[in-house]
Amino acid sequence: MYKFISSKLVFFYDNEQRLFLNSANMFVLKENFSINANALKELLNSDLMQFIFESLFKTHKILRKDLECLPLFAQFINNSFDEKFYLKNLGIEKKDPKHFTIRKNHAHRLSFGFRG
Repeated sequence: MYKFISSKLVFFYDNEQRLFLNSANMFVLKENFSINANALKELLNSDLMQFIFESLFKTHKILRKDLECLPLFAQFINNSFDEKFYLKNLGIEKKDPKHFTIRKNHAHRLSFGFRG
């Protein structure tokens, strides 16, 4: 579940089938999705995903088609999301919540394309 009208990514994992108003959307993961729902929520709430989202999309609405463009790199996520481990394996340094740098010789790990 995620906040639809927002400039910040805000995700919530609901395993109790709660009802919500029209300012939130939800998506249901396929059974064979490579990341569990809670780890995905943690990843999507991370500073890195916020930075990428803001860099790619200048909007106050969180659209599903935009979310589907975000790179997930599932191979660096186990049962839970560990931002330090994730960033280390991608060769990214976090300067602060809004500034990230790619370490030299790691850019090849970050290639991803847009679906659309």
